[in-house]
Amino acid sequence: MSNGTVSRSWSYRNKTSTARRMEPAYDGIRRTILDEPYLQCDEFVWPVPGEGSKPKNGYALVARGTESCLVEVSKDRAIDTLKEFLPEYEGVVGQDSYPGWLHIGKLRQMCIIHQKRLPKKDLKYNSPQGDVRTFLERLSRLCSRYMEADAIKDPHTRRVAAICLDRMMSDLMHGDWQDDGDRTINRYRKRWRREGLFMSTFLHVDGIDSNNNGVERINRGFVSIRSDGGGNRSEEGMRVNSILFTICATCRVQKKSFYRRLI
Repeated sequence: MSNGTVSRSWSYRNKTSTARRMEPAYDGIRRTILDEPYLQCDEFVWPVPGEGSKPKNGYALVARGTESCLVEVSKDRAIDTLKEFLPEYEGVVGQDSYPGWLHIGKLRQMCIIHQKRLPKKDLKYNSPQGDVRTFLERLSRLCSRYMEADAIKDPHTRRVAAICLDRMMSDLMHGDWQDDGDRTINRYRKRWRREGLFMSTFLHVDGIDSNNNGVERINRGFVSIRSDGGGNRSEEGMRVNSILFTICATCRVQKKSFYRRLI
């Protein structure tokens, strides 16, 4: 440590004591996050203690707000775990298609990029034919139109666009399609019944993004740490990483230096 900076090696060697010192800041960020009107939520796989000395795949839960970001290392991503992560949160949740997040918040926005990625993946790798191919191509184009509607500035026009797009999506899902043996179209219909109401929230509510890119960018930084051998072997380590990840992610959101924050 010199010239007002702190080295990475020093930080990692002393991360437990550093996390304890940063715990009040972590608690403050948790309170701030719960008061946010809109959160982008996601999770990524993170090794946690398993049976004996063998680790298992747990999750790091992430909630990004306007000026802060909360991260918590958890052994699972069950509904009860998510409710403990964001207890009684009543704002808008931006999410991908993981159903657990449907139980958090009062309203939600499904990530349109994620919605578009699914049919594009089926078109690329499953080589569908006939009605299934036509259905997936139309679905992919319709998702693109949702994304294009985000460029509309007039609030009334945005609401009209939302109504039109939702109606087109309903017509697509209720069309007389010949499904394949894998029941591909039926799978998308079931997904739409669960998530379709939340595809156009961003056109009705100001300040809501059509995608989850903000939290995805946060995740990528931590996934690179995991790829270099990261993980936890104890409950204490999970708590320490939750605190340090939260401080680090919040610094990234605020465009501040994490290592200067540790001083």
